[in-house]
Amino acid sequence: MRPSAATLKKVTVPVLSLAVAILLGIWIARLAKGWLEPADVPQQIVFERDSGEIYVIHSDGSAFKRLPEPPGLRYNASPAWSPDGTRIAFVSYHEGGDGDFYVMDSNGGDVRRLTVSSGLASDFASDLAWSADSAQIAFEIRGDDDWNIYVVDLDGGHVRRLTDTPGIDFDFSWSPDAARILFVSDRDGGSGGGLDIYVMDSDGRNVRRLTDTPENNAYPVWSPDGARVAFGSTRDGNWEIYVMDSDGGNVRRLTDNAGPDLDPAWSPDGTRIAFTSGREGDWDIYVMDSDGGAVRRLTDTAGLDLYPAWSPDGAWIAFENDRDGERSIYVVDSDGGNIRRLTDGRDPAWSPAR
Repeated sequence: MRPSAATLKKVTVPVLSLAVAILLGIWIARLAKGWLEPADVPQQIVFERDSGEIYVIHSDGSAFKRLPEPPGLRYNASPAWSPDGTRIAFVSYHEGGDGDFYVMDSNGGDVRRLTVSSGLASDFASDLAWSADSAQIAFEIRGDDDWNIYVVDLDGGHVRRLTDTPGIDFDFSWSPDAARILFVSDRDGGSGGGLDIYVMDSDGRNVRRLTDTPENNAYPVWSPDGARVAFGSTRDGNWEIYVMDSDGGNVRRLTDNAGPDLDPAWSPDGTRIAFTSGREGDWDIYVMDSDGGAVRRLTDTAGLDLYPAWSPDGAWIAFENDRDGERSIYVVDSDGGNIRRLTDGRDPAWSPAR
């Protein structure tokens, strides 16, 4: 005998309610852990404003949020998401001008100081970069006569100076396996007095020079697999984009234009490179295949379009622009469509994929 409608209702309603409760519980647990899938929540961008505050905004322009800051500090800058997506590091400057490095949870909680300015950052604390394992942060201290690179453990202990030579060491980035660090230096003056690209082990040892030309070499970035390095160089008389193997061999020129091409950024899958170019008179964002082919112009507007940054899924590129008379953050599809302004600010950095 088939069950009656009333009987079905008595059985179905509790079962459905239980299923909804289970699904809701899973969703809440995932939210608490901070790892909702990209389909659930838009990707996030952390950035700074010229007024010295740090904010987070979703890539669709929603959920605009100011993050807390340490007390008694006057300016916060250079926010960077940890590769595991759980924390944000930044630089904070005291009223007296000294700077220290801080870290906080990605939701703005648990703000902690990693360095103490006394003696260490009494000069000028500048850029920072996370190791790929989210365990260490490299940073730069700029003095009057030299710039040097340091590393600090995430718990704030064991600050180590990695470089100590006359001149400037800067523009650094960790390898994808966290074993090496690329950087730019004038320590050897190049063969003609310019900048060159170096690599060292993450403990500062085994420093190796990757470029040696009469002109400048800068803007080095690792490919996602760590096998290649894209960079900018004036070795042929104009800033152009090049790529080389991670040991400095097999150098190949990717761009060749009368205007400057610089600031390369690899796509997450390593198949494309975004860059900034002044080849058409204005500074705009371009993208090309990793072999230099299929060059496409993504932006064509007044003002400066600078510092392209790929979203973790490779679908979007964030960049900075001054077209409205102030620094603003925009996003554009990686094929050049659907460009839109998110907010005023600078130094956009995407939350990583989870």
